[in-house]
Amino acid sequence: MKELLALSKKQKLLFVEDDANLRMVTHKLLSNFFESIEIAENGKEGLAKFRDNHFDLVISDLQMPIMDGIEMIEQIKEIKPNQTIVVTSAYDDSSKLLRLINLGVDFFIQKPIESTRFFDVLKKAVERIEFYNMEKNYKKYLEETVESRTKELKKLNEELTLLDQLKDDFLETISHELKTPLTSILGYADFLLEIDDEPEKKKRIIGIIVQESEKLQELIEDVLYLTTLGTDKLEYKLQQVSISDLLDESIAMFKDHPEIKKETRFLIELSVTECQINCDIERMKRVFHSIFENSYHFSPDEVVINIHIECQNNQLKIIITDQGVGIPEDKIDQVFNKFYKTRIKGFEIRGTGIGLTIAKGIIEAHDGKIWAEPSPKGAKVVMSLPLCKE
Repeated sequence: MKELLALSKKQKLLFVEDDANLRMVTHKLLSNFFESIEIAENGKEGLAKFRDNHFDLVISDLQMPIMDGIEMIEQIKEIKPNQTIVVTSAYDDSSKLLRLINLGVDFFIQKPIESTRFFDVLKKAVERIEFYNMEKNYKKYLEETVESRTKELKKLNEELTLLDQLKDDFLETISHELKTPLTSILGYADFLLEIDDEPEKKKRIIGIIVQESEKLQELIEDVLYLTTLGTDKLEYKLQQVSISDLLDESIAMFKDHPEIKKETRFLIELSVTECQINCDIERMKRVFHSIFENSYHFSPDEVVINIHIECQNNQLKIIITDQGVGIPEDKIDQVFNKFYKTRIKGFEIRGTGIGLTIAKGIIEAHDGKIWAEPSPKGAKVVMSLPLCKE
């Protein structure tokens, strides 16, 4: 009885009976088990209610006016083939019984209804419904899981395809970036061998060779650094430094770079007089150089880079903006991805697509964060780093 009570409470019942007295008595009994019961006085009314509602269980008499139970059950089974139905009848007609079995009716109670038999059949019926519901829910869960996993695999496949394309682009770019300075170095070295008594020309050529060699060195260091990101192979030489001094050195280094030819202005705004951080100074300069370099290349005319610095809640926050073409909003989350290169019409920028990836790795190695944000004009990059503890 407890099991029947526990299972039936959440199930909805349609009870069809034409005898008013029996309908009232049975309804009262069923109310002890089912919280939701709809009553019909004949098959036509029962069918109409079934069409308009969902029922877990149907209990029906057979001999009824207007539409009998068998005709109603036939139509119910057309609507919902797996509907659980309990038939109550005072008649023992084997032909009707066989017809009902063929319709998929498995539960029968003979009138007059005997309580023990009634509860036993009712328990089996609600157990079957519970099993069907569990099976349906599990099937739905499996379908949703398969659909979700399929979407995940599809997305992963798209990401792998994109990464593979980016890798191919990177290899093509890196080959070009290596070939260009090597060609210059070899060409000028051959030319140098042919010069005998022209010291000034020799000096100029040697300077070009050194410059191209430094480009190669930078490129090789970037690639080597990329392969060690996220590993314990990198050592950081941490020193305490003020952010103003670090920025001054980074800006000076950037302006002195041989490839920086356009005029570049830096506007610095400090919300406090001094902020100290522990960092690997040379690597942190590398971070600023990558950000400045992107601002430089994507600014069509005069380059203006704004740097706003805040120190609060034991964190240093640096906001770097420019007045260039900016980052497409749908690419904001990709700019720090490995091998990613922003492609903007009218700007053919050389590079490997790993500068900002390396910058992100350096910042994260200092327990910081770096990200890009939408901006009404130009690009906007934000980073945060822990301040020195006093």
